[in-house]
Amino acid sequence: MEPDLEAVASTSYEGTADSLGRWSGRGRVSFKSGATYDGSWSAGQMHGQGNITFPDGISYEGEFRHNKLTGKGVYTWPSGACYEGQVVNGRREGRGRLSFTKSPAVYDGQWHDGLRHGHGVLYTNSARTSYYRGNWLNDTKHGPGVMKYDNGDVYDGMWENDKKKGLGTMRWSRSRQQYSGEWDNNVPNGAGLHVWYGEGEMGVPAHAQLLMYNRYYGHFKDGRRHGYGVLYYATGARYEGYWMGDQKHGPGCFVFENGEVWAGVFAQDRPLLAPGDAFAPASTGMVMQIEDLVEEEENPAFSRRAVSNLLLCYNTELRMLYDKYCKRPSHHLPGKLTRLSFSMRAAQLWDLVNDCRLLGAQLNHSTINGILATARLAPERLRHFRQQESPHSPASLSPEQRRFWDYLFNEHAPGGSHSPAADMTFRSFCEAIVRIAAVRFQHLPSLERRLHVTLTQHLLHLVNKAKATPPAPPAPLSVLPPNTSVEAAAAALGAVHERLAAAFLEAAGEPPPPSRAEVAAALAAPEARGGAAMVAGVMLDPVYGVTAPARALAAALTAAAGGGGGGGALGHPLSFSQALLQLLWSYVTRHAYGPVQRISLEPTEDGSGFRNVVLSPEDEQELVFAMDAQLTFAEWEDGVLRIACDWTADPQAALADRLAAILSSSNSGGGGGGAGQEAGGGTEGEEAGSLGLRERSLTGNGVGLEEALLSGEAVMEGEGQDLGEALMSGGGYGEEGVEGAE
Repeated sequence: MEPDLEAVASTSYEGTADSLGRWSGRGRVSFKSGATYDGSWSAGQMHGQGNITFPDGISYEGEFRHNKLTGKGVYTWPSGACYEGQVVNGRREGRGRLSFTKSPAVYDGQWHDGLRHGHGVLYTNSARTSYYRGNWLNDTKHGPGVMKYDNGDVYDGMWENDKKKGLGTMRWSRSRQQYSGEWDNNVPNGAGLHVWYGEGEMGVPAHAQLLMYNRYYGHFKDGRRHGYGVLYYATGARYEGYWMGDQKHGPGCFVFENGEVWAGVFAQDRPLLAPGDAFAPASTGMVMQIEDLVEEEENPAFSRRAVSNLLLCYNTELRMLYDKYCKRPSHHLPGKLTRLSFSMRAAQLWDLVNDCRLLGAQLNHSTINGILATARLAPERLRHFRQQESPHSPASLSPEQRRFWDYLFNEHAPGGSHSPAADMTFRSFCEAIVRIAAVRFQHLPSLERRLHVTLTQHLLHLVNKAKATPPAPPAPLSVLPPNTSVEAAAAALGAVHERLAAAFLEAAGEPPPPSRAEVAAALAAPEARGGAAMVAGVMLDPVYGVTAPARALAAALTAAAGGGGGGGALGHPLSFSQALLQLLWSYVTRHAYGPVQRISLEPTEDGSGFRNVVLSPEDEQELVFAMDAQLTFAEWEDGVLRIACDWTADPQAALADRLAAILSSSNSGGGGGGAGQEAGGGTEGEEAGSLGLRERSLTGNGVGLEEALLSGEAVMEGEGQDLGEALMSGGGYGEEGVEGAE
């Protein structure tokens, strides 16, 4: 301190001074204000480490710079509160921690001008199970943040001036409810999704026990359902229309569980009925939108009634089948899939069709997904009502409200046309079965006959053998390796999803999948907390929106597995034709009509290697004609799993390691090295086995698949042409073959 100010500001000083008489070094001073300082001095100024105590009992110990409390230090209040962190000009600035003795509250985070500002976490109990973690602005919660309450409730979303405002998700633990959508003034306001979770959320109850698993997606006002919205009942029924104060009020459509639609006006949660009208379905049968199927029948009205009666006759068995596969896990479904209902998923329908041996050249995954999208369409009367009530000026809506309307108009194909997570009600499931029967047995004379064969000879064996027609179809070979759980397979596929997706999209001629940074940015965006993200996903996975030709995928798989060299990751050589067989296994004749061993690898006589599975000329012909078939990402995963199951060098290794080993050699360009090497190697052979073959029209008239691929032989006349026509029309088997198999 300057010598001429010492007498005015201080009462005493004990310490050292410099040659000019200024306090320097270590010293202790008492100020006339009552404050005391003990610490380092430099040229008459507090500078360095020190401790100052103010008259009101507040003390600071830490760094000083030129008479200012600046640097890292600790503030202590008489109440016992303590701040430890960065200080600038006596104010909390930067990173710091504030705690109390009379309260368990602790704040650890960013500060500005003495206020909480930036990112930080405020714990409100000693166990640190109740907290707010997120952004602050001038001592108030502002921006994205997560609030966990003492009772277990959690809010994750946007804040403004200490109140929930913007997009966010709230989970009420005790009442088992969740809301995701727009907020204002701490309550839902705008478009959002409200889900009532049932008691059996972690285990899957039977169909009749799902009554508490309803969800509402629509508009809110002051925390209540208000405006246009949809209430999805767990039974499959729904109400879509207008609400007021949590009650159905105004024009609306009620779709009963069997698909019948009641359209009219509601008041105070009740329909306004004319004298003599009843608010109930007119019949017990399923109402399906199959006009495109029955219009080809000789008597469409009779055919529709016959199909409805047939479904009603086997209604119990169909519900048992539906409930059985609702509970069944699938390796195509993500392990952490958010479930808004316990309806059957597309992946579970794929498993059902495969277990019943209904897959074939005409009925592949892509066809099934198209059938499912059609079966999931809302009734025409409801779609017409929705079109009339949709906003005429979408630009006036908030982004979340626009996403709500977009979802309604595209709810039949959520997450992409080939998404494994697309759900279906029991009515949609029944319609899908009818459509599957129409495609699979199109050679039979009537729709009723096709459905009857599908039910009695394929489906009923799984739930009620007494009503099924023997013999039961042989069980298909499992895609998964022995002693591998579905959960472990799903986790292993998830670990290599990026590499699988990259190879699949390259074969499909599509851009690469989003990077991890792009995915992380999408998950961190406010839109990820909205209702649209909950029902349709934060970011659509591009692999579920496209298909890829089997030829390109086989070439990519051969290249990824090391070109069929037989060393390293694979214990046996993988040729192009063998890779193609694994991808198309569910659609070749040898699989469709009998329990055929997928591969039978035996050592050669000289012990130099292993023989591949023997392909008959019929097998080769089928593969030639089917190699341009469009496959989904799920079929690509299954093909890779078959390779991991049968071809890896170490069959005892963990599945994740086997998958990673197969894909470790994956490169861009997708070459068909295996095909080229099998033909004798060399540049010409490698080029012939590459993806450039996709434009050729090939067949083999008794010619091996590899030879046909490499030679580019044109379509032959005579017997080869007849076989080709048979293959193209029915996958290698005609009506007599089907009837005989049935």
